[in-house]
Amino acid sequence: MKRLIISVVALLLMASCQKEPCYVRNYSKPMSLEDPTGICSGGNIIIEEGMSDKEIVKRAREAMGWEDTLTFPIVYLTPYAYDLTQAEEDIEYSHPDPNYMQFPHAICSMQDKWGWDYYYEYCNIGEQAFCDKYLNGKRTLGMRLNP
Repeated sequence: MKRLIISVVALLLMASCQKEPCYVRNYSKPMSLEDPTGICSGGNIIIEEGMSDKEIVKRAREAMGWEDTLTFPIVYLTPYAYDLTQAEEDIEYSHPDPNYMQFPHAICSMQDKWGWDYYYEYCNIGEQAFCDKYLNGKRTLGMRLNP
């Protein structure tokens, strides 16, 4: 039901004459907790500019019925928010919260950041140097789940 409401709101926003930006953020969760960085399922959630990653994950958990953090302990976010109306540029998070990132197990292949160049740099300079440079020294959730 919540997905239907979100979809209707998105369609109404896209159909309006004046194109106000409507940002969404992609999220996912592992299909199997035995392989937490493997195949994932997910979607996107409408967000407001300035929302923290923690707030976005909370909204996604509520929309998908994943509030039980024992059954659904892992939710990943992409480091970009996309404008569905294409009226504005995508929002790039310069310092995304590593607690919700699947990198290096998933990359943003269509973006300048967090794509192949970052992955190759990660492989070349090593995990800690990469984390120091881009993540304030913190490892991503994907790095912690598959040491």
